[in-house]
Amino acid sequence: MTMVAAFVVSMSGSSTQATSWTTSPNKTRMDHENEMWNTMAEDNDQDNSNSDDGEIWQGQVLKRQLYTPKYPYPLWDYDWDGRMTPETTLEAQRESEEEPIVGTTRHLILIRHGQYHEHPKSDQEKTLTPLGRMQAELTGRRLAELTRKTLGGGDACPIKTLYCSDMTRAKETAAIIAKHLGDHVQMAMPDPNLNEALPAPIIPVRPDIDAEAEIDANRKRIEDAFQHYIHRASGEKASTANSKQENQQEERHEFEILVCHGNIIRYFFCRALQIPPEAWLRLSVFNCSLTYLVIKPNGYVSCRMLGDIGHLGYPHSTFSMHHGFVWS
Repeated sequence: MTMVAAFVVSMSGSSTQATSWTTSPNKTRMDHENEMWNTMAEDNDQDNSNSDDGEIWQGQVLKRQLYTPKYPYPLWDYDWDGRMTPETTLEAQRESEEEPIVGTTRHLILIRHGQYHEHPKSDQEKTLTPLGRMQAELTGRRLAELTRKTLGGGDACPIKTLYCSDMTRAKETAAIIAKHLGDHVQMAMPDPNLNEALPAPIIPVRPDIDAEAEIDANRKRIEDAFQHYIHRASGEKASTANSKQENQQEERHEFEILVCHGNIIRYFFCRALQIPPEAWLRLSVFNCSLTYLVIKPNGYVSCRMLGDIGHLGYPHSTFSMHHGFVWS
């Protein structure tokens, strides 16, 4: 019998450890992968269990605030949303590689609110500026175009629901956008879980931002919001093309819009693409920009737009109170 030795390198603090095990031809490729991933996940758990509550990891950030993925980067967690089915495991997809998974594809368009008055103390007074209202109007017009067929005959985008945070600037932006979308789009109640806050540690570190207490107070809420909104379609069973006729499953597309905030959008983007969420502040999303995520029935996630402001034009482009691009 041929025995093959496999190795994986895991990082524990400042030391590098090699974990090894033997594999057998009697095991499937999925058995080998599960053994490898489980070993690395156990290494991560062991590493985290040894950390002190106030330990500064690598001299940069609080270790207890770091997000710990189920499998170490850059591996993909195929059950990242808890909705994986027998048909959407990696092994099943490899065995049916010529039979695409069919079902509902979710299209999520995340929009940062328009420019607003930042100096008042109460949220109720932090209303959109005149420019912020114009940004929302232009965004509504662009989204309305999605509901019509393209000149080349492309299908219209069936926008289903418009969500927003419970902060004044997001609610005002959403209300302006909603006027352009028609009565068929459901306007959901504002959700405070989408409210702005620092969602995760910042790497590279920003010494000018006192983040520790705010992250502790909000990271669970923001992670809960991510799990609530960002997932593959619910209430149905994805299937392969060969079984499509048997269960009458058809390929469908649903579009939903979330009007919220820059930090929330950047955190959702990183988590959805399984990028370390501590990288969120390396991204920049302007007021009324569009970040467009696609979640396929097999759980794969892709980004079609990040912070797109093509509909605004340079004269209407702002990042908070900064106009245009010439600022630091």
